[in-house]
Amino acid sequence: MGTSTGYDAPTTPQWGDLKSDITRLARDGKPTSEQSREIIRKYINSNGGSRNISQGKGIVSSNSAQRTASKLSRFLSDVKQYGFEEAVHRLHINSYKGMDVLEFTLTLTDFLSESATSLDDADSRNALSRLMEELFDDAANVEELNSMLEQKIDEFEIEGILMKFFSYYLYEQFCRVFYERLVTRVGDIKAESFLSGIFEYITSEVQLKNSEESLTLTDWGSANLNEICSDILHRTLAIYGG
Repeated sequence: MGTSTGYDAPTTPQWGDLKSDITRLARDGKPTSEQSREIIRKYINSNGGSRNISQGKGIVSSNSAQRTASKLSRFLSDVKQYGFEEAVHRLHINSYKGMDVLEFTLTLTDFLSESATSLDDADSRNALSRLMEELFDDAANVEELNSMLEQKIDEFEIEGILMKFFSYYLYEQFCRVFYERLVTRVGDIKAESFLSGIFEYITSEVQLKNSEESLTLTDWGSANLNEICSDILHRTLAIYGG
């Protein structure tokens, strides 16, 4: 077995080297941060590089993730401008006050995600689910969601939250492409250990970027969201040297 079914993997020597590197490192379990950095850099570059991927010219598709990011940015912009309840209303979620936190986050994920008709859609939805868990995990009930989300927007800005989403998307895609191969080559335990190291590296790098960088002040109400999200995806992937 090779990479995931439905993924048009590159046929370059660099891709073959990357697969060999991943298998070799996974035999030792969890990779170091430096090893993870090199793996992700090679992965992005083998698929066309950050700019080509973000412009739809890479080997991997990012269309679903960018469409989801556009919907997410519009929702977050509405929260910032009109408040949480009005933003939820604009999504045509009729009532959320009788829901528990899990039910609401699943409903919100449904409204913001693409229909799961492709592997890219599934990666995007899984990434959004991870983001929702991060944003709302500390909420005891739906009444706390309002203040919690507004606090996250103040802390990270909309752009920072989108960068988190795209970093989760990168991880989900990487897992889909290589999980089956890893389990076949090194077994479940080492495969999970290896991927946990990749996850920690990807999420820590974007967290560091958010804390160091003064993010662009975008007028989300009038901006071309497709162009903005493409640019944010490019800059997110570029964090990893792609």
